[in-house]
Amino acid sequence: MKKALFIFVIIFSVTAANAQYKQLNVRGGATISSLYETYTSNKSLVIGAEAGLGYRKVSKHNWGFETGIYYAGKGTKFNNTGVKVHLDYVGANADLLYNFPLVHNNDLLFGAGVFVADAIGGKSTKDSTGASEKLVFGDDWTRFDGGIEVRAGFVINKTVTIGAHYGIGIFNIHSDLDPRGRSNKGRSSSATVNVEFNLYKLMGKK
Repeated sequence: MKKALFIFVIIFSVTAANAQYKQLNVRGGATISSLYETYTSNKSLVIGAEAGLGYRKVSKHNWGFETGIYYAGKGTKFNNTGVKVHLDYVGANADLLYNFPLVHNNDLLFGAGVFVADAIGGKSTKDSTGASEKLVFGDDWTRFDGGIEVRAGFVINKTVTIGAHYGIGIFNIHSDLDPRGRSNKGRSSSATVNVEFNLYKLMGKK
């Protein structure tokens, strides 16, 4: 972990000193998510929204970084009980990037990094009745989440980015018993597609 952090700091420093371009991006998109569990169980994906603000800098050597803050709606559906859980997260991410320049001032971006998030609220809804109730954290569900992510994007004229990212948690956010009575731990798993707009460009800054 210390070695990875050291490498990140070195690349961050080199990138900052040799900036080719920088962006302040506002983004919005859709997320599909569920739980990755110790034992396979009958669950479905749920759809939520994502919105955020990010800062991206790429060096003349095509290495770069991106960091940002975001809101994301995640959750899962338990098919055996017909209960859908929705969680409202606020979080932050930091990624190392590699930029592939294309023609007409366009680029391809690929990256990997980490995210942390905290659930500021949540609810469970039963399909059969439509009744909802506030989710109580501390027993079956925990607020904190964090993990690793990979991302890719197509950058149009350094202004608009059409992107996608996938993240998987490394901490258990849910625990219960599976149908055989075994302790079942769940970690977050989500994929997101979004569109980002470079505020610097829109405001006329280079």
